[in-house]
Amino acid sequence: MQRKVLVATVAAAPLMAMALAAQAETVINSERTTPIATASAGTGGAADDVKIDTGGTIKLTASGALVTLNSNNKVTNTGSLTTQGVNDSTGILINGGTTGTVTNTATITLDEDYTATDTDSDGDIDGAFALGQNRYGIRLTGPGAFTGDILATGGSITIEGNNSAGISLESALVGNLTNGGTIAVTGNNSYGVHVAAPVTGKVTINGGVSTVGQNSVGVAIDGDITGAFVVQGGISATGYRYTSRPSDKTVRDKLDADDLLQGGSAVRVAGNVTGGVLLDIRPADNDTTKTDEDGDGVEDASEGTSALTVYGGAPALLIGSDTGAITIGAVGTGDNAYGVIAKGTILANGLFDNVAATGVQLGGNAGQATNIAGGFRSDAGITVQAYEANSTGIRVTAGGNAPMIWNKGTIYAYSVSEGAFDARGVVIEAGGGTTTLRNAGVINSTVVGEKGTAYGVIDLFGRPDHDREHRLDPRLDLAHGR
Repeated sequence: MQRKVLVATVAAAPLMAMALAAQAETVINSERTTPIATASAGTGGAADDVKIDTGGTIKLTASGALVTLNSNNKVTNTGSLTTQGVNDSTGILINGGTTGTVTNTATITLDEDYTATDTDSDGDIDGAFALGQNRYGIRLTGPGAFTGDILATGGSITIEGNNSAGISLESALVGNLTNGGTIAVTGNNSYGVHVAAPVTGKVTINGGVSTVGQNSVGVAIDGDITGAFVVQGGISATGYRYTSRPSDKTVRDKLDADDLLQGGSAVRVAGNVTGGVLLDIRPADNDTTKTDEDGDGVEDASEGTSALTVYGGAPALLIGSDTGAITIGAVGTGDNAYGVIAKGTILANGLFDNVAATGVQLGGNAGQATNIAGGFRSDAGITVQAYEANSTGIRVTAGGNAPMIWNKGTIYAYSVSEGAFDARGVVIEAGGGTTTLRNAGVINSTVVGEKGTAYGVIDLFGRPDHDREHRLDPRLDLAHGR
């Protein structure tokens, strides 16, 4: 371990010396097998910033945090934080009630030496996705709020464990949360990113996030955000062991229950978001002299394109809570005066028989109010496919108050079925608060089979139903009076 300290050279400037001393940093540039905490990292056990350098590693074999921010300091990881087979472990633990910054641009890996095998010799893998539990890449806990930014701007966070998360905010954050790296989480009841507490700032997901496991969610916003929630990366979620459908029915029939578990949504928003939900794309390069043409504070080269993918029955994008009312403010003004704007693609595929698929769900399942300022605008593509089950592009549930749905892109809903299952482009359920559907693109519903029906729009709010003939005119605006 090497310690770097900046020392004032002018003894007659005590205030300057104090300022320089505050910039001291304890640097890990070799292999370390014991944890470290900022409150005691410095000389004589004094508080200090901590940096894991490019050649530094911390590897533990016991439970607990590898690095803890428990004083008003900074933690920076440009090296490697690892455990294997260790339950109740955290790469970087942030204690609430402190001020500082956490930056990860390298590797956090909390995994296990476990590989599922074909125990019953039926040709497919058996067993759990993960055996361990309670493993977190970056975790903020209380009591009190943490003031500062959490920046996973590069590198990777790899977690294998049930009831785990790549990034978990369980206490308030006064600052910005940014993920620009790769997060991969394998295990049941887990999260790629979980915002479970209030954030006063912006939440940005520029990197890739993937989860595999029963009930596991890619990015869950369950706490309130006073600011915007922006996605500019690929986010996927599934509970399936396989994400391609075998063409041979006999092979599909051999799949076991542990191959067909249901995961959660790619993105779930169940808290208030004052600055709206934006599934964005990389800005066009119209001026080579400008590095931030959209003026969002992030260099355009570091921005990606949102792409939500779910294999299973959960909506790819879910806006709504089953436990209380939420409000989503507008992303902007004018054409951006919508609470949810999707500029990137959304894909939902039930994949296996009897699993209904939904691209976007506006509103929860318990009738709680979901108030979306202006409504929902989709610029790109929503593609939904199901087998022996219904497929739905956009579903507005009871309590889902999205005044307008404006489709500027494509909505494709496909159902392949021998039974009476339907493909529905847009469904407004009884109690859903959508009064205007503006279609400036294509709404295309297709059923492969003889008994199902393809609907462009189904309106169950006491107004006439609209079947697939309405999708044929891309200029159509459907404005419904109460």
